[in-house]
Amino acid sequence: PAMPVHDVDEWKGSELEKGSKELRERLLHSQKKPVVFKRGIAGVWKEALSWDPLVLCEKLQEVKTTFKVCPKRDTPAHSERFGRHQVVYETHCEYVQATFGQFAGWLQQQGPEYSENTEHACGPASPETVERPSKRLKGEDPPVNPLMTFPRSEYWVYADYKYMSQLLCDEEEGEGGRGGGRERSKELIRAIDWSVFGFPEYDGSDSTLWVGSEEAYTPCHYDTYGCNLVAQLSGRKKWRLFPPKDSPMLYPTRVPFEESSVYSAVNVSRPDLSLHPGFRDTEEYEATLCAGDVLFVPMHWWHHVECLEPSTSINTWIHLASCV
Repeated sequence: PAMPVHDVDEWKGSELEKGSKELRERLLHSQKKPVVFKRGIAGVWKEALSWDPLVLCEKLQEVKTTFKVCPKRDTPAHSERFGRHQVVYETHCEYVQATFGQFAGWLQQQGPEYSENTEHACGPASPETVERPSKRLKGEDPPVNPLMTFPRSEYWVYADYKYMSQLLCDEEEGEGGRGGGRERSKELIRAIDWSVFGFPEYDGSDSTLWVGSEEAYTPCHYDTYGCNLVAQLSGRKKWRLFPPKDSPMLYPTRVPFEESSVYSAVNVSRPDLSLHPGFRDTEEYEATLCAGDVLFVPMHWWHHVECLEPSTSINTWIHLASCV
């Protein structure tokens, strides 16, 4: 029988005044379940809500970083390397050094046509029309783009867990000879302002970017520190969450070892209940984030996250004594 799935609660913004001390205290002390602020940053983070993957790649075109690459499910490449129920951890993926401009080229030149129109599922992120640069990146020629080795129809690519402060430091160095890099970096940092949720001390310098193609995902895990605020800037992401009490039924493992995360041995998308029978007794919560939505994840909640289409999100961990 199908296991019950609960929808994550939504706040429409009317229950508590945004940015208030009351909201901050509720998130840190009394909010024990995840909650989605529907359109929580719409009309507030106007600049950041323009950062679909191609727009962001335009801003960071020459910045080089490490991209994670892995076969999509139900492809020959996946079947050759993994079984149906195997958890694909980060250690199973390939890692490629490339620029954001090259990632844009990969998104545009291979596989299904890239589209930034997601209104069929989510509606506009803001009542106002988001102004996007008219220029579109064409990317590098295939022979010099290392990502072109991986057909988009068979692989996903993910720039995940990228601290903005480090990316923008690289951007400043890359642009320093021509000027403008440092000021552009400051503009990007200022575009992220968590004060709307009661945390004015957090901005882009305390945040991490996640930019990926469709089917890019992070396997089920929980973070060992802090609470988590996640803002969806473009596209859609599906979150599957499980409370800390379900830890025994998620079969925690420290392999692969990650200092700040504990992984589940269960492939929550395709569980093998003969191997992990306890999983059927978990209490799952689910949310699909659209552009403008913000998700609050309490400390030690398990989560599996997947891009449903090319998308950009950003998060910050709240490292406060009351939260650890």
